[in-house]
Amino acid sequence: MTDQLPSKLISAVTSLKTKKIMVIGSSDSGKTSLVAKIVSYLREQRIAIIDSDIGQSHIGPPTTVAWGKIARPFDWEKINCQEMFFVGFTSPVRDLPSVLTATKLADQSANCWAEKLIIDTCGLVFGPGLILKRSKIALLKPDLLIILGSDMETNKLANLLSPFIASEKLYLLPNSKKNQVKTAAERAIYREKQFARYFQLARKHRFSFSDIGLTSNNRSLPEGLLVSLSDPLGRDVALGLILDQNQQWKTVTILSPLRKGTPISKLKFGSICLDRSGKQLSSSSLRFRENKSEKYPQEK
Repeated sequence: MTDQLPSKLISAVTSLKTKKIMVIGSSDSGKTSLVAKIVSYLREQRIAIIDSDIGQSHIGPPTTVAWGKIARPFDWEKINCQEMFFVGFTSPVRDLPSVLTATKLADQSANCWAEKLIIDTCGLVFGPGLILKRSKIALLKPDLLIILGSDMETNKLANLLSPFIASEKLYLLPNSKKNQVKTAAERAIYREKQFARYFQLARKHRFSFSDIGLTSNNRSLPEGLLVSLSDPLGRDVALGLILDQNQQWKTVTILSPLRKGTPISKLKFGSICLDRSGKQLSSSSLRFRENKSEKYPQEK
């Protein structure tokens, strides 16, 4: 992929008929850079991006599909998350329907505001990833689908996806040979940094079981379990980490950047546990915290 986009693609992304643009490509194919280049050609005032890469996310924390509004000059790090939708894991293969539901909800929300909407996707494109991409195309109905990759890969994907999108809405773009291929370890480190960044201003919040839909029959929650805190409308307003629970006083303490005074009515449980630095904990290192003797604490 060159520094300047092909004229035909520029015409396609800037066309008044094109509102929704989806970018597909394998891991390290240059999707993130391509999105930035697309934005540089757009003149609309209200441009939004949906980040549906739950493992290598830029807008919301990992384990979420999120969308944000673009400010000029464009910078991935400065996109404010407008709304996020929690799935609770970092690989879409674990539960494709949950990822699709979250992506559709993000689309419905962002589409109401945006004049141009760009949908960035994860790097899984074959096997379960192909099912995911086909389903996203069918659900979101993009006006333009850009497939990024090698000539062989883009042609193969175009043939596999052709039943789901009209040929005039499809654009194949060779990727840059300069793209650095990240290892699994590097991807894990990136997630840790994103989690650490998200929780850097977190503080302790204490909730009674009854206020967040828990009962005494709930199993003990492992320390560090990632959860979403939902408001009365069911919106995911913040993520949190379980610190401990008190069965005697029926309370649970959660570390979260939740804004003070935000009403919370439910917890949604994720499938991973983190330490306070954002590092994912293995199942063998999980601890179950249950404090039965602590005096009843004051609400914070």
